Order: sequence, then structure tokens, then C-alpha cells
Amino acid sequence: MKLNLIALFLFIFSFAAASPVAEPDEVDGLEARDADIYEKGLYERDSSPEHFQHDHKCNQQESRCEPGHWNSNSCKCNGKWCDQFDPNCNNWSWNKCKCIKKCDGPDRHCKPGDWDWNSCRCKGKWCGNYDSNCNNWSWNKCKCKKVCNEADRHCKPGDWDWNSCRCKGKWCGNYDSNCNNWSWNKCKCKKVCNEADCHCKPSDCDWNSCRCKGRWCGNYDSNCKTWNWDKCQCKKVCHQADPHCKPQDWDWNNCRCRGKWCDNFQPNCNNWNWDNCRCKHHKS
Repeated sequence: MKLNLIALFLFIFSFAAASPVAEPDEVDGLEARDADIYEKGLYERDSSPEHFQHDHKCNQQESRCEPGHWNSNSCKCNGKWCDQFDPNCNNWSWNKCKCIKKCDGPDRHCKPGDWDWNSCRCKGKWCGNYDSNCNNWSWNKCKCKKVCNEADRHCKPGDWDWNSCRCKGKWCGNYDSNCNNWSWNKCKCKKVCNEADCHCKPSDCDWNSCRCKGRWCGNYDSNCKTWNWDKCQCKKVCHQADPHCKPQDWDWNNCRCRGKWCDNFQPNCNNWNWDNCRCKHHKS
């Protein structure tokens, strides 16, 4: 029994003596090597130096790493990595590292800032009547903040600047609102007839159909400067014409005779001859 114990003791002693013992300098070298390996490779996401992770715990998913490919144990991304990842994008492409938009640009009728690129629709204020020419558009009221009530009719439509309340384009001082074919380039009405009939009230003459659509005076006198279209007569400057003057030769504007005059005119004659200044008596 004693011999067996002695033999076992000798065996253990000889085994321990045969095992090499690391010197203090060797121990320090091993620790330095392990530390170097630990720093260089253990916590890399990939081979790129910008993806080096100094946080050895890595408990939180890295948003720039493709979902489902983050290894919290090795603290590295095993999938696609996008530095410019946008968390607000609902259609992020991990292959292209960009947001896949469903439309080319925002609709101008949508208030800037209210356009959703992901759904390609307006999620805020919308103005169907939006005017891109207005520099002071009110999105709350959906109208241009004008500094004048209306555009001047003498300005070509589309050339009126609501912000400065002035015409910034073609202007026609002789513009006729009754003309349906107004030429803004030539500043005149595109007529289908050469001239208006003088017997028609000027504002009632339809240039498009070349006819009178209002007041007509068959007895219109072009020599009268104050013609009354309502009564179809000249606004006289004298109470009555002188009976000694041939009726059509009386100038109502100057209240004098500009034609044939007969001093011997007989108002009781029903057949007065103005050329001979005498009454034509009927033969019995």
C-alpha cells in the first residue's frame, strides 16, 4: 500500500517538472499579443476602418446597418451599411443606399413642407387655385395677398403684377371691352367689317358680327357734337331753329344757318320751295 502511494507521488512530481514554466517576460508578451488581436479584429463590423466600433458592448442595433444583419456579439454589420441612412424614409433602398421616391417632385398646389415624398401626396395644406406668379401667396386663405382690388383692363391679361399692382407687360390705352377679338400686339380690335355704321351708338356696335346690337338712330347727324342717342336728336344749344333756314341746313351746335336761307319764308306754306324761296301753289 505504501509502495503504491510513493509511486503515485513520484509520477505527479515528474510530470510537473517536465512542463515548461513561462517566464515573466513571456507572460507580458502573450498579454500584449492578445490585446493587439482584441483591438484589431474582434470588434470590427467589416474591413472598413470607418465602421470600427469602440463600444465593446454593442447592445443597441446600429440604424445604419441593414435590419437583421447587426451582430451584437461581434459588434459588426454582416449586411449592407449606409452612412447616409434616413430614418424618415419609408422606402429606403439598402442596395442603393438612398430613398426610393415615388414621384419626381412635389405638386406646386401643396404647401412647401407638407409634401410627403414617400407616399407622393400632400399631407398638409392644398390650394387648387395656386398662382405661381404670386410672390405673396397665402396658404391659409388660398389666395394672393394683393395690394390692389382688381387688374387694370388696359393691361394684357397675364401681364398684370398683383404684388406691385402695375402692368409689367403689354398695355393698350385704347382697349375696348366690347371687342371679343382684341389684338394685344396691335392694340386694336380684329374687325370683320371695315367700319361701324354711324347710325349706331358707338358702344352698341358689335365689331365681331359687324352689326348694331343696341341703339340705332336713322336720323343721326354727324355734324352734331352733342348727339342724344336716347332721344335720337342733337342736344341743342338754342331753343329752336330759325324758320327762315332750310331745316337740314340748321347747325344746332352753333345755332345758326349754314345753308339755304329765305327771308320771305312763309310758315303757312305746305309746299315751300327752298331753292327759289317761294311757295309752290297747287294748280286748281
